Amino acid sequence: MRVSSIFSGLAVLATGLPAAAQGLRPGSSSGPVAWLVPGALLLGLLALGWRAGMARARAEAALRAQERLLDGILEALPLAVAGKEPHEPFRYLLWNAKAAEIHGLDRDRVLGRTDFELFPAELAEAIRAEDLDALRQGGAVAGPERTVVSPGLGSVCLRTLRTPVLDSGGRPRLLLCLGSDRTEHNRMEADLSHSREGLARAQVMEEGFRQAQKLESLGVLAGGIAHDFNNLLSALGGNLELAQMSLPPESKAAPFFLRIEKILRRASELTQQMLAYSGRSRRVVRTLSLNAIAEELPLLLEVSISKRVVLVYRLAPELPPIDADGAQIQQVIMNLVTNASEAIGERDGTITLTTGSTWLAAPQEQVESHGWTLEPGRYVTLEVSDTGCGMDDETRSRLFDPFFTTKFSGRGLGLSAMLGILRSHSAGVRILTREGEGTSFKLFFPASQASPASLPPPAELPPAEVPAGRVLVVDDEPDILEATAELLDALGFRVATARDGLEALELFQANPGDYALVLMDLTMPRMDGREALRAMRALDPGMKIVLCSGFDRADVARDELCSGMTGFLQKPYTIQTLRETMQRALTAS
Repeated sequence: MRVSSIFSGLAVLATGLPAAAQGLRPGSSSGPVAWLVPGALLLGLLALGWRAGMARARAEAALRAQERLLDGILEALPLAVAGKEPHEPFRYLLWNAKAAEIHGLDRDRVLGRTDFELFPAELAEAIRAEDLDALRQGGAVAGPERTVVSPGLGSVCLRTLRTPVLDSGGRPRLLLCLGSDRTEHNRMEADLSHSREGLARAQVMEEGFRQAQKLESLGVLAGGIAHDFNNLLSALGGNLELAQMSLPPESKAAPFFLRIEKILRRASELTQQMLAYSGRSRRVVRTLSLNAIAEELPLLLEVSISKRVVLVYRLAPELPPIDADGAQIQQVIMNLVTNASEAIGERDGTITLTTGSTWLAAPQEQVESHGWTLEPGRYVTLEVSDTGCGMDDETRSRLFDPFFTTKFSGRGLGLSAMLGILRSHSAGVRILTREGEGTSFKLFFPASQASPASLPPPAELPPAEVPAGRVLVVDDEPDILEATAELLDALGFRVATARDGLEALELFQANPGDYALVLMDLTMPRMDGREALRAMRALDPGMKIVLCSGFDRADVARDELCSGMTGFLQKPYTIQTLRETMQRALTAS
């Protein structure tokens, strides 16, 4: 039993003692009955006192339990909780564990002190202004987000909320301040923002990758078609030349054969466009001046455009050179100018060719490269702009699709071939267009450190020489095999034939000293040209082997298995090209 309860009961008992004493005085005639009333009264008073003491003890225990619960809640809160006097000088009355953790100040050091005793003067003054503002408004007031350097937590972003706690009469009894640690929240927001930006970039990259995959797939298809088409042209061209060789000069069929020859050349040009689109075109790379290439084209360009279109040149002086195939760059310029003229139509308009140079820190973000990577550095630019009709979004999205056109049908690969040429030159393109306001194509070529080269003199071929040994011709296309063998026979060579690499290897193993040169197709069943070349080199390291393919020499030369070839012959070829290739290979050391 609590001591206070006992004393409360004794106090009640003391109030009834006088009456009880009166009944016990000597001379009283009441007798034993007279003692009953004072006794009962005394017992009642004792019982009342006991109950009052117990009720008060229970109330105090409940109050202490509530205080402990409130203290537990305040300590468990993830918020910094502080309570102050609601008047000057705003001494601290309440300070929980989170506040102590953030500020590095324990409760004993804070309670009873003011902000000016705990914090720097500038910060204390700002806090005081916020306290006065909360009391003046009489409600919750959010303070600014403030950075606090915590001894235990490091840099903490703290956002505060102040509110006066009022009594029943509406008077402030406490100024309560709640502080929220926003550090992790701000970091998550920043991460989310970066994630959104990253997602946007990822979507752009995904679209670029999808476009690159589409173009790559179309490029593989175009390259495969060009390869097969070149095989057909090789057989057709070989037989055509054999027919022309057998015709007398006065034959009435000669003009028709000449027409067929022109058609074959046009077909060969189409396969070159397809190879250019696939990035496998024949290239003769030299260090060139872009201005010099543009200056060679005026006559060709002017006859390719409408008479109502004015062609304007703005060539920057002293441009850095580029490493490029001049013929392919000319083809690109011709395509762009022709398209610009068609965009202008029958109206008056202007096409402007502009050259210049620029430095691109991140060209893959500023310039479209459609799947290949552009390195930062100096670039030489060529811009072809027009005052034509411009393009809508749908046209813009399909611009580089093969055979896509907004004009009449049958326009060929056009800009698709240009894209393949740019890819092979590690170049990029920037396109600006708006419906009704014209279009600008700006090409970016990596600048070269070398000086522009002059055209080399044509190489002189050694005198025609027929070797003592035979030429082994290897090809899986019967028409090509037969035509090539007959062309070589017409040139005076002795010829043996094989239908694939395995058959050629068997013939070579049977009579290794019987052959002076092997002319071998690259792509064949059972054993292709790469495997056959390697096997023959193992038998005779000095054997002269010329590989033949519908793809470009540079594309073939990248294959390590083809590094031992003596020469290369690209399909389709003429009898003159065949003779020159054979002569160079036979005289090679």
